[in-house]
Amino acid sequence: EHIAREIIQAKALHVHFGGGEPLMRKDFSSVAACLTNAGINVSLSSNGTYIDEDVAQLLLRIPVDRVALSFHGITPVTHDAFTCHPGAFDGLLEACANVVRAGVRTKIVYSLNARTRQEATGVFDLALLMGYRPHDEYLVYLAPFYSRTQVEGEVKFASGKTFPFT
Repeated sequence: EHIAREIIQAKALHVHFGGGEPLMRKDFSSVAACLTNAGINVSLSSNGTYIDEDVAQLLLRIPVDRVALSFHGITPVTHDAFTCHPGAFDGLLEACANVVRAGVRTKIVYSLNARTRQEATGVFDLALLMGYRPHDEYLVYLAPFYSRTQVEGEVKFASGKTFPFT
């Protein structure tokens, strides 16, 4: 909580927890609550591993403004190959269901790269199936995660819009 006091003294407006997996820290909830009690907006990025129903409720109570969940594909084959953790995709879907049921504002961060670009347009359909509302602000964020030598071209959406890889 020492770092939280320093952040409060610095008069920060927003703190985003990222890095590896912020929910691995045993002090996450106390630090985040300390910040929100001081009027600082808190958000976090997660791979979903630690977000069971109890943690989703905790995030709502703190309150965490938004949870960004990282997808590396919309199928177990693609996602789990990227993470090198069999079962990670199923755990992520469960985490999504937990935060949606709890009412925690959430966005999907989709890693857009050579392996995942073919599935990119399907992430919006997946989000709607998981209970996200089509008008949610920042429903899905496409996060380019590639180098120019890995991929060239673009993702084409049904609307006719494209996301270029340049």
